Parts: sequence; C-alpha cells; structure tokens
Amino acid sequence: MRMNMECSNTRQLERTVMEAFLGRRDQSEAEALLRRCLREAQKAEDTHKVLELSMLLGELLLMAGRIGAGMHQFRRVLKSDSGNVRALLGLADAYISRGWINAAERCLDTAQMAVKNQPCIRAQIDLLDRRAFLASQEGNDATLQDSLSRICDLLELSDESIERPLALFDILVEEGKAVVALPYLERLVGNVVVKGDARRWLNIAARLLIEAYNYAGLSGKECRVAVNSLVERANPPVRREFRKAAYRRFESKE
Repeated sequence: MRMNMECSNTRQLERTVMEAFLGRRDQSEAEALLRRCLREAQKAEDTHKVLELSMLLGELLLMAGRIGAGMHQFRRVLKSDSGNVRALLGLADAYISRGWINAAERCLDTAQMAVKNQPCIRAQIDLLDRRAFLASQEGNDATLQDSLSRICDLLELSDESIERPLALFDILVEEGKAVVALPYLERLVGNVVVKGDARRWLNIAARLLIEAYNYAGLSGKECRVAVNSLVERANPPVRREFRKAAYRRFESKE
C-alpha cells in the first residue's frame, strides 16, 4: 500500500507543524493530518515513516501543551530507535516542562552519547541549546557560558539556522541573564551580519541586542558604538539595514 503525496512529503509535514506553532495553521487540523498520515504509514508497514510521523506528532503535542501525549510519542520512537537524538531532545523538553530536571539531564546525557556516535552539527547545536537552558534554570553560569560559546563555534563553522539559538537568547534576556549571554549574542549576531544573513533575522537580532544592552546598562552612545563595531565587516547594504533596525529599536526604548 502506497501513501498519498501529502503524507509522504516529510518536509511539507514539518512545515505544517511549524505553521501550527506560529499560529498560521489550526493546531487541531495539523494534528488530524499527522494522525491520518501515521495510520497510513502503519498500514503500509513503513517503519521509517511511522517514526518520522510519531516524532512530528510528539513535537506538535508538546507545542500545544499536551505534555503527556507528546512524551508518549517520543517514547514510541525511542522504543524502536533508542539513540534517536531528536526524540531524546523532545523527551528532555517534555521533562523540563514538567520540572523533572534530573530526568531531562539523563536524556541529554544519552543524547550526548548518540551525537558522539553519529556526529551532526544540527544535533550538537540542539543538544547544547538544551544544556544552556538547563544551566540557566539551575543558575550554573559556567556551564551556560560554555554551552553558548560552543554553539557560537559550531554556527561559525556551518550554515545551520540560527532560529533556535536566537530563541534561546530571547529567553535568557527575559530571565535576566543578559549580562552573561551578551558576549555570545554579539558573536552570534556579528557572524550572521557578516555572512549576509541579517535580512532574515534582522528585526529579531536587533531587538535582542538592544534589550540585552539595556539590561547591561549601556548608554545610548555605547549602544551605537557596539552596534557599529558588530557590523563594520558586513557589506554596505546589510550594514545600513541592520544599523537602521537597531537604532529604531533603541529609540523606541527612550
């Protein structure tokens, strides 16, 4: 039995989950689609697709706040593939949501071993992202700084998306960790601007920088000097665009 095109296109299904997360698609509709596709994969006895769809369903359920149901899907994946890093990270996220920090750390330890056996930059970044978040919750600034530094190192060596790291920095700034996170946020943003990726993340990066500078107590003049230093190696159009966005954010705070 062959699956229909809608269910066989994993990339499109991943996009569906992200659209639901961003509020661009109804979550119940997205869940219904994934469950229908999962039933088709099971009937087709396509084990790989069953695991993919279980993973996506778990992530969608977790986004919707249905922690127990999400955990069930991640455990379903791990029962067949105990070293699946994505499922381990999803389960760790679920444990963190429940406040089960020790259980989350055990998941991350297992994921760390899996990453060593199957090196993947994206998986390493995702793992460090969780390590950094846990460290921030526990007040462990040394581990937080080490994790952020390693995330920046990996991003500088690759073309991986900075979407999740930016979300992490957003949380850190909101939780009063701006001073600790600021040097690494500057590294991240500076690298993005120099690579020419600033347009895609320009407004988010500018907002985070200015908020972090404000928390750190920088004056208006110091903010402008810092922004100019970050973008001095960027090409002129990106440099102008980023400065404009950052200055606009700063002026809105005054």
